[in-house]
Amino acid sequence: MKSSMDYRNVKLESELHGLSVREPEGYEDLAIIGNLDNNYDTDNLRPILEELKEMNRNRLIFDLSKYPDSSRNNWMAFLDGIVIGNYGRSQSGFRTRYVGVEELGIGWLYRFKDKVSIDLENAVQSISN
Repeated sequence: MKSSMDYRNVKLESELHGLSVREPEGYEDLAIIGNLDNNYDTDNLRPILEELKEMNRNRLIFDLSKYPDSSRNNWMAFLDGIVIGNYGRSQSGFRTRYVGVEELGIGWLYRFKDKVSIDLENAVQSISN
C-alpha cells in the first residue's frame, strides 16, 4: 500500500549517526525516528530526544522494522523505557507509537497494544487523536 502522506526531514543540530528523523507534512509536533537497528548506539538518542523536546515535538513514532523479528518487542519496551527513563513518565510530555512490530504476544508486552500501529499513516492518525 502506497502512503498518501508526504514526509520531510526534520532539521536537527544533533548528530543522527545514521538515523532518519522525519515529519509528515502538517504535523510539526511529530517526529518519526527510523533506521534504528541492532547496531545503533542508543546512547546517541538522548541529545536527539532533548532537541526534539526543545522543538515541542512531543509525539514520537519509532520505526522498528530494521530490527530482527525476534527482538522488536524487546526493543519497543527498551525504547519506551529510554523516553520515560530520561524524562520521567509525567515529565517527558512525549507520546510514543511504534511501527514495524508484527505481533505483541502475551504477558507484559500486551501493555503496549495501544502504542503499536500497522503502518506510519495509522500511527500518525492514532497519535494525533
